[in-house]
Amino acid sequence: KDPDSVRECIRENCILKKIAAPFIEDTGGLFLSTLQDPPDYPDSFLKACEKIGIPAEEVPVTDVLQKEPALSAQIVRAIRVPDGAIDPFRLIRANVEEGLHLGAKAFPHREVVSIQTEGGIIRGLRAKDSRTGEELQVECRFIVNAAGVWAGKIARMAGARLEVVFSKGSLIVLNQRLVNTVINRCRLPSNGDIFVPHGPALILGTTSLTTEEIEDPSASEEEVDLLLSEGEMLIPSAGVTRAIRAYAGVRPLIGAREAESDTRTISRDFLLLNHGAAVGVKGLFSIVGGKLTTYRLMAERTVDAICQEMGKHASCTTAGIITSPTTPLSEA
Repeated sequence: KDPDSVRECIRENCILKKIAAPFIEDTGGLFLSTLQDPPDYPDSFLKACEKIGIPAEEVPVTDVLQKEPALSAQIVRAIRVPDGAIDPFRLIRANVEEGLHLGAKAFPHREVVSIQTEGGIIRGLRAKDSRTGEELQVECRFIVNAAGVWAGKIARMAGARLEVVFSKGSLIVLNQRLVNTVINRCRLPSNGDIFVPHGPALILGTTSLTTEEIEDPSASEEEVDLLLSEGEMLIPSAGVTRAIRAYAGVRPLIGAREAESDTRTISRDFLLLNHGAAVGVKGLFSIVGGKLTTYRLMAERTVDAICQEMGKHASCTTAGIITSPTTPLSEA
């Protein structure tokens, strides 16, 4: 249903496995169909993968169960795809450190409280240290608004408009790594249809609920029960494995508010908006939506747009630069 986004994801999947290998476990992935799932969906899925260029192949269920014995014996079809589990904390830390090495400055714990414009042109911003209350003034010609669910708030500070739909997703962390492959339910996206091995643990997700609570989202008891009951269809022991925590995040989606009843219908693609061309705030760029898988591409497109605005001509090199950890995980 979202082929453009998927094409970007599979290209970036291959790039990240090369440039960010220390933070990615190349687990591979499986899409599994149960007796309760639409019997024709796997065939449609395989055709869509072939059309988009995703290497997908159907594999014998007996082979899958031999490799992953915790899976349900009720699985009737299995499709293997490229996939992996990423450590976002170490990846983000390494990106910040690489930026500092190249001359960037980082100001953690600062919240933007105002943006200054003059004649519809960006002039600077003021940020506040959430720990000390100290304020920082930055003079600049360009601002990249990559604030996620707060992107609309940041845009309004500059006199621009940006509509963001908030979609809450809840997940559960199980204390045992029951499988070593990323496991997906082979059906239309729904609740509790993915398991991701992460170190010694296993993450079960996710839900997709419209919300207005973006400051402190939390997983409800109803969501936890729903995830576990759905997850048991793929891994029966998930329901009796100790859950060590549940957490929630909010996705910043770009889509019509009229589609709020089911945020799964809204594209996971990203939007790059030059507010100078759109609403007359020159120097303000917003990048919203997307996925962690496409974070590098989102940055490339944004910086390319700013370079064009500055009259600079240079090719992006981040698709070939190897990112390596410089800080031990225990310290990070």
